[in-house]
Amino acid sequence: MTSKNTNEKSRILIVEDESVVALDLKNRLQRIGYEVIGHEKRGEDAVETAVHLRPDLVLMDIYLAGTMDGIEAAAAIGRSCSIPVVYVTAYTDDKTLERAKVTEAFGYIIKPYRERELQITIEMAIYKHELESKLEAERIWSESTLSAISDGVITADPDGYVRYMNPEASRLINKDLHDCLGEQLSSVLPLEDAGESQNGQDDVRVGNINTSRTSFPVEYSIRNIVDSNRAVIGSTTVFRDISGRLAYERELLKAKQAAEEASRVRSMFLSNISHELKTPLNSILGMSELLMESQQDSESREYHRIIYDSSHSLLNLINEILDFSRIEAGTMKIKMEPFEVEPMLEKSFEGVLLPAHRKGLDTLIDVDPDCPEQLIGDEGRIRQILTNLLNNAVKFTDAGMVRLSLDWKGDGLELVVSDTGIGIPPDKFEYIFQDFRQLDPSKTREYGGTGLGLSISRRIAEMMGGSISVESHTDGGSVFTVSLPLEAAKTTGKLGILPPVSGAEGSRVLIAVESRPIREQLQKYLRQWGATPEIYKAGKGTEKKSGNTGGADLCITDGEFIADRGTAFEKTDAPLVVVAQAGKVLPPELRRQGVCILIQPVKRRVLYQVIESVLTGESVSEAGGTVGNRWKTETPGAIIHRSKAAYLGLLTGGGNLWEDFSFEEFERVLLELKERYAGVKEVESPLFKLILLTRRKDNESLQKAINQLPGDFRNKLHG
Repeated sequence: MTSKNTNEKSRILIVEDESVVALDLKNRLQRIGYEVIGHEKRGEDAVETAVHLRPDLVLMDIYLAGTMDGIEAAAAIGRSCSIPVVYVTAYTDDKTLERAKVTEAFGYIIKPYRERELQITIEMAIYKHELESKLEAERIWSESTLSAISDGVITADPDGYVRYMNPEASRLINKDLHDCLGEQLSSVLPLEDAGESQNGQDDVRVGNINTSRTSFPVEYSIRNIVDSNRAVIGSTTVFRDISGRLAYERELLKAKQAAEEASRVRSMFLSNISHELKTPLNSILGMSELLMESQQDSESREYHRIIYDSSHSLLNLINEILDFSRIEAGTMKIKMEPFEVEPMLEKSFEGVLLPAHRKGLDTLIDVDPDCPEQLIGDEGRIRQILTNLLNNAVKFTDAGMVRLSLDWKGDGLELVVSDTGIGIPPDKFEYIFQDFRQLDPSKTREYGGTGLGLSISRRIAEMMGGSISVESHTDGGSVFTVSLPLEAAKTTGKLGILPPVSGAEGSRVLIAVESRPIREQLQKYLRQWGATPEIYKAGKGTEKKSGNTGGADLCITDGEFIADRGTAFEKTDAPLVVVAQAGKVLPPELRRQGVCILIQPVKRRVLYQVIESVLTGESVSEAGGTVGNRWKTETPGAIIHRSKAAYLGLLTGGGNLWEDFSFEEFERVLLELKERYAGVKEVESPLFKLILLTRRKDNESLQKAINQLPGDFRNKLHG
């Protein structure tokens, strides 16, 4: 018989001074199924054997031979090891019972007894001892765990008297456990609640402990202990000293405030110094560009070009660092104002047109007609993002095209900048958006840049609630997508498809443009406006062609197409519209009366006005191009904007600058006049000053200079 498992018998030690009784007891135990490991007659011997053999149970007679009786022997065994003892005796007097209870025996069998009674008592004693052993092990585990943790733990009974306290609690309150047992928890742990929860947790609170021995701030929680019937049988208080953490937080707050102040001072310094840096740089840029355009030898022109390019790079660097510092300091603000969408796209391209066209890159703007004409947002910051992306596209593209597309998503804008450049490996997509990171640092000298442009662009987009993503692969070009959640202005229509051009129905328009995307865009626009587009194709260096210039109402070409494919356009009487790249020298056959020059990317509304003017036989000087005798003296590739007449009126008649003043357009007019009146001192000298002020974008000084123009200047210009 066993209570441990089915394959192991319980081992029992018999302590009995009468041999006959002991033998009878042994036989009964073996018959039941127990293993008897020994028999002792004296108490002293029983203690020694029990400690040595470690039986599962001791059957102990109370009155034994020798100096130690059974009760004393049981007590000695209990002090040495945990072995259950069951008394087997004939004595039932109160004195003997009281002595036996002190030893916490596991049973008391009265002689004579029955075997069944003996078996039940033994089984219950062994089972009870196993349960107590498990409970003791759990207690040791719990106490070891509580002793190891860095929080103080105190438990109390339902009446608030302390029952347990771990070593950390004893250390924190500087009191010994034995001094606190039975004391009221409120006197042992005098908590003063600060009345605030910690980290949003209602059961974790902040307070103070104040005793005669110590005082410190604590974070604490109190939980009730409930039994299986959900009755409260006590409470557990867990607390920790947070004086170190509070001191650290105070130091951290001081450091934060100091850092914020340093950042504020830095931003203020950068803001103040930026004006001091940018003003002379703008002067250097203006003067160097004017020197490049003046009559000088090629070596001097190259020196001035280096000055201009270096100054422009330095100015861009200053602007990027300023924006980065503003973002870091949290001082950059996003405006929410109505702005015109299509002009914003066109202006975004202006800063990169010359670099792009110098490399022979085509440029294209494609708009979604469903997009509202006006949106609510920060036009300047959106242009900054697009300029950064377009600048990178031009920088890393040596041949092909840079394209800017707009797609309206109903609840926001999607702007896509794509190129045919060197591309980006997929594993570098996130890397290039990190601060001061470049795709290939070894090529920094070749391409330039600080590694801040994309980082700043993404942060600005995120400040607007949007994002920037990229798709690309090496040598396959790149596509950057800017998604911005912008709302339409309340009183705005859609960009829409422009209505048919008056007189365009049945008109034949010949398109001789090298770039397929530009050809397709021109075809789309012409069909929408009622004209009949026809693609002119000719084998390079041959006379074979499909389509001819004869009978055409209008010819649209890119200039280089003619230079590469023959002189058929020299002989046509049809008006010519040249889609040119800025700064390109056009072939001689295009320098004639009736040529209208449009600079890439083609502006939809300007092209519309040009087509309308040509097909109705009117001058297009007000539409954005140059046609007829009026501008036959201008240099190849010059752009004459529709606002030119107004600018000339401003110069000759004075007055105030209008609200939609454009420094870029005004500068182009001034440069054209400077070249036309080269050598005429009365005109050239004032123009020089005006160009410099225009490049500084100094509105107030420019207005004063215009109002103070000398009479000789106006007379010569009128003359």
